[in-house]
Amino acid sequence: MVSFVLSDVFASFATFQLVFIVLLGVTCTYEENGETGFGFQMYKDISIMIFVGFGYLMSFLRKAGFTAIGLTFLVSAVTIESTIVFTHLFNNFDRGEREGLWHKKVELSVLDLIYGLFGAATVMISFGAVIGKVSPSQMLLLGVLETFFYCLNGYVFGHLKAVDVGGSILIHTFGAFFGLAATLVLTPPPNERKGYEDACSSYTSDMFSLLATVFLWIYWPSFNASQLGFTVSTAPPVNRAILNTVLSLLSSCITSFFFSRHLSKGKFDAVHIQNATLAGGVAIGTTCGMYIEPVGAAIIGAAAGIVSVVGFTYFLPYLNNNYNIHDTCGVCHLHGIPGVMGGVASIIAVAVTKNYTWDNNNIKMQAWEGGEFQPLYQAYGLGVTLVIAMVSGLLCGKLVSLLPVAEGDLDFVGYTDEVFWHIPETDPVFSTTDAKPSVERKMPRRSTWAIRKTMSVQSDELNERTPILQNSPLPTPIQ
Repeated sequence: MVSFVLSDVFASFATFQLVFIVLLGVTCTYEENGETGFGFQMYKDISIMIFVGFGYLMSFLRKAGFTAIGLTFLVSAVTIESTIVFTHLFNNFDRGEREGLWHKKVELSVLDLIYGLFGAATVMISFGAVIGKVSPSQMLLLGVLETFFYCLNGYVFGHLKAVDVGGSILIHTFGAFFGLAATLVLTPPPNERKGYEDACSSYTSDMFSLLATVFLWIYWPSFNASQLGFTVSTAPPVNRAILNTVLSLLSSCITSFFFSRHLSKGKFDAVHIQNATLAGGVAIGTTCGMYIEPVGAAIIGAAAGIVSVVGFTYFLPYLNNNYNIHDTCGVCHLHGIPGVMGGVASIIAVAVTKNYTWDNNNIKMQAWEGGEFQPLYQAYGLGVTLVIAMVSGLLCGKLVSLLPVAEGDLDFVGYTDEVFWHIPETDPVFSTTDAKPSVERKMPRRSTWAIRKTMSVQSDELNERTPILQNSPLPTPIQ
């Protein structure tokens, strides 16, 4: 009965959009004095990170590029809306109780859009763990449910007096461990997995993913510094956040290249470069606005890069082989562990740095609400985030697993776009052993030599479809 009710969940998101439109009309208006210049610049930068960076970073999957980019587009759009709704839902608990404002309309600003992007980023991090195991319907439902718990965690985190301007804890740690918990439920046992042989990359797909890494690397300072531009009235905290983030990213980039070559038999590994070079931006998030000194930022970035490379090299296969946690994109080692490192760094930072106060002529503004107990509050915030992320990930993963996986004549998703997308008939990457073998494809001359070893068809059928292979040597690669 439950599966029958949930089977049409994809169509129900049209209803969700109608509900969102009604909520906008009934409960929302404009904030007339909201920030525009700085806010819109931050919105553009973070949007590029979410819709271009995250989407193309996951396009390393050689047969799932449409799924990676397309579902990033759709699910991010939906979760931006749901994050805005749930954020104001929790905010109104305090505001309505304190000021009696339940009857007043919510004033929306560019900051609300940025908060929505933060929620979408959290979901995209989780998507990296479950891509290939969920259908579009399942991912949409999982994304909306996750934004509810993300906003709940933010509400609790704020009441614990913990701080996290760059999202190491609230975004990266939460998204990664939510996704890992969900994939633990959604990953079938090794002997029941279908289509997992396509959970790999090609030279071309890795190139697109590496390009996404460069985009994310460039725009990451905007992600970390955006909230400070709205919450303080002078420039130094924003400048400090940008400087710390860039120094950390530079450090993680250099150490990632070095350790990748060291741990990969003298050659660079594209997986390490696509991911570990960004770990410094993740780890510095919570402390990016603090007085940790430039050397502190560089140390955090170097440590994050090393830990990320080591995690991808050793810990990623260990989780899959021993605990059935198939982390498709390795979010544990790009977002999860570096995010925890950022939380630990914030505990140390607030313990050893001075609790500066505001002054009309002094640019130092580091005044913790928790005073001498701030390290304890940071630890509480990190622990609570881990608990909420893992428990909610298990629950939500179990719920979406009740949906029919492929919603049609197929009983699996797998790592191929053919299940949910129309594929160009001339594309040489897909073979007749994929989900829809009836699709006819005529392969260009250049492509036949590259896929000769991967096509599982009878030789006479292959010769009939690609006569150029008969008595013809492999073409010489273009110099």
